[in-house]
Amino acid sequence: MTSPLMRTREPSFSNRDSRIGNQVGQQTIHVGQHIYFDAAPPDTLHSTNPRGRISVPFTTAATYTERANLSAQLEEKLDKQSRDKKLAHAVTVTGLGGTGKTQLVLRYIEEHDEEYDCILWIDARSKETARSSFERCCRAIRLPVEQASGPGEIQDIPAVQAVLQWLHSRATTQRWMFVVDNADQLDWGVQRIVPSGEAGSVIVTSQDTHASQLLGLRSEVVKVEEMNPDEACSLLLKAIDEDRSSAGEELLALSNGSLTCWTDSR
Repeated sequence: MTSPLMRTREPSFSNRDSRIGNQVGQQTIHVGQHIYFDAAPPDTLHSTNPRGRISVPFTTAATYTERANLSAQLEEKLDKQSRDKKLAHAVTVTGLGGTGKTQLVLRYIEEHDEEYDCILWIDARSKETARSSFERCCRAIRLPVEQASGPGEIQDIPAVQAVLQWLHSRATTQRWMFVVDNADQLDWGVQRIVPSGEAGSVIVTSQDTHASQLLGLRSEVVKVEEMNPDEACSLLLKAIDEDRSSAGEELLALSNGSLTCWTDSR
């Protein structure tokens, strides 16, 4: 059954020689080849889960390719009780930019959103994106707070204080999830936006392997590598025109020639 969170949107294609910072919906097929997806509309997506509030402004891409091993790892590690008493569950998802970390977490949310009373998503690329995310979350959970009057430490921003306090005060029976996405730069105070609470699960995605320290040195870690050939072929096939009835045999090759997959005509 399709989750109420799922939406689709058409991809646009672009080749770039260098790796690009983690972008919404971006997945690396192999070396130097990326598929880029437009950002979702700015409005917050809400689940039909009657007990939950969800502030997740993205969905998985229309061409999302299931990576069963990684999904199983994420589910398994989110089931493990955190050894840090400040959180119920804590997982860091690490990997190079474009390997699908964000998409992996989005798919987990789409499949498990009804298990949580609240799911909040923070874009942690910078202090500015984090502040904007916290303000969005305040609107989603209906916390009346003043907007920040000017620059300052991230932990002093009213929206940040309100959300972190609200999560910390949740009852132990009120399960919540908090995603810190794209925490690639760790020098602007990102560690100060990680919440605590006995009913809380926190996922951090980052290109920096040291990001696991944001959740304690003994947090669970999922390492996302580049797609294997089968996964890459699957992604490519989903991205082309689905109607290939008269296409015959199609050759799909990466620009650097490192991966080629053939498909028979239907």
